[in-house]
Amino acid sequence: MLTTQTNNVRMLWWFPYDHVCGRRRVSVSSFKGAHYVNVREYYLKDGQEQPGAKGLSMSAAQWAVCAARVGDVTAALDRAQAGG
Repeated sequence: MLTTQTNNVRMLWWFPYDHVCGRRRVSVSSFKGAHYVNVREYYLKDGQEQPGAKGLSMSAAQWAVCAARVGDVTAALDRAQAGG
């Protein structure tokens, strides 16, 4: 587990960049005792990575609902890509 801290937000984990996601990052953070899943675009400023305005932050409860529906979303995407 990777842990960093900035401005009272503790970053617990992040998914590294790859050629598919580009500069988007998925991370787990902690703020005032609550945990969040973040999906955010980052940009470079003066050689430092900075979080951009585009992104989404979900509480643990919101993430649990989304995670439970991943199969449904994947099936819908598969149907759409197949032309259905």
